[in-house]
Amino acid sequence: MDDLFFEYARLLKEIQPKVFVAENVKGLTMGSASNLLGSSQMGLFGDEQDTIYHTLVNCGYRVRYKVLNAKDFGVPQQRERLIFIGVRNDIDAQITFPKGSHEIVTIREAFEGLVNPENELLESSMTEGKVKDVAYKMKPIVTGKHN
Repeated sequence: MDDLFFEYARLLKEIQPKVFVAENVKGLTMGSASNLLGSSQMGLFGDEQDTIYHTLVNCGYRVRYKVLNAKDFGVPQQRERLIFIGVRNDIDAQITFPKGSHEIVTIREAFEGLVNPENELLESSMTEGKVKDVAYKMKPIVTGKHN
C-alpha cells in the first residue's frame, strides 16, 4: 500500500469524523491485489492482516466497500471506483450505498446550455461556437437506458 493511504488512516484516527468516504482503484478487488483490500471475513478466522479494510476498522469505524460506476450517477464517464464508507463505532447508523439511476448522461447533454462568460471566452483558444461544435460531433458511448 502507498503512503497516502496510511496518511489518510492516520488522519481518520486523529480527527475521528463521524463518517468518512474514500475511494480507490477497482483493481484492488481483483486477483492478488485483493489481498491488500481484506474483508470482514478475515477477522472471523483471527487473520488480522495489515489490509486496507482492517486498517480502517482499527481506526474505530465500521466499514463497507463497493465498486460503483460514475456513469450510474449522472457523470458522463465510464469510471468504476472502489468506494469505502465508514461510520464511527459509537454512532448507531446503517451503512448504505446509493442506488444509481442508470440514466446515461452523454457529453453532449452535459455541455448543453453551458455558456462561458465573455472574459473566459477571450482567454480561451476555442470560441463558444467551436466548443459546441466539438461537443455535438461527439457520439455517446451508450444511448438510452441500461441495466
